[in-house]
Amino acid sequence: MIIPAQQFLLFFQNKTTRRNFITLAKFFILLVFLVAVYSVLFHVIMLYEGRNHSWITGVYWSLTVMSTLGFGDITFQTDLGLLFTMFVLVSGVIFMLVILPWLDTSKVRSTKYRPVYRWFFWLFVFDVLVLGYMGSQPAEGINVLIAQLATLYYFLHFLVVLPLLGKFERPKPLPRSISEAVLPRGGGSAGMTPAAARPMDKA
Repeated sequence: MIIPAQQFLLFFQNKTTRRNFITLAKFFILLVFLVAVYSVLFHVIMLYEGRNHSWITGVYWSLTVMSTLGFGDITFQTDLGLLFTMFVLVSGVIFMLVILPWLDTSKVRSTKYRPVYRWFFWLFVFDVLVLGYMGSQPAEGINVLIAQLATLYYFLHFLVVLPLLGKFERPKPLPRSISEAVLPRGGGSAGMTPAAARPMDKA
């Protein structure tokens, strides 16, 4: 029986796996650094506007804005604060686009051959629509709970669902070529006879 420590060592014996893990760890360290810097700047600008918030509020604001999930419950009132918010938002979007390939571990990218992932994809689309609607509603009552649950799934989709589906989902068999997936077995285009599919012979 292989103990967890041995499994961990076997996991890192592959050079590609080890290199990807190191790269992912660097991105995680960069994320922690950015959140820390943004939290400090959040406090500085808030003090400039004559307001004061806790450090936890600064971390919360940085994470929600970087993940494009800002609820609008904490906003700046000056142009400097708005420019800072846009900068944090853009940096968060770029960071997510860079790190996403490491989260989706499946070798198959098309949802046509991943039926389980297709359901989670549409669930994610619905979740984004819910977050967008909740962002336009007052942060009170049941709206807060719905927004929190939708935010929870938003992060779970990237950090848990994508990696696990890449490991455990069994995709449908892939075609051997693009033409095999598009053209019928007769070799012509769909809805066309073999004669019509061939180019016209020279006179």
